[in-house]
Amino acid sequence: MKTHFIRRTWLLAAVMTLGLSASAFAAVPAALKGLMYIGTLDSKLLAIKEDSGDIAAEIPLGGIPRTVVLSTDGTKLHIITTKMQVETVDLVSRQVMR
Repeated sequence: MKTHFIRRTWLLAAVMTLGLSASAFAAVPAALKGLMYIGTLDSKLLAIKEDSGDIAAEIPLGGIPRTVVLSTDGTKLHIITTKMQVETVDLVSRQVMR
């Protein structure tokens, strides 16, 4: 029963996230469309092409990503790492903004 609840909660969160991001998707630069971003345990942010699964970029971070929030214009990721640092990644240039 607990597993069912967790799956249902996860599905609801995913649907809400997709719904919120879909409205901003039209304003995203063409270079960013078709990419997904995954944080890794070796302190990187991977940009992955959705259609092929190929890694488009590896962006080094100062810590392991813990929480990630997309900016309202869809061009930046604000990341809180396990070191409790906030890092902002410019998705167009694929670099951490300092």
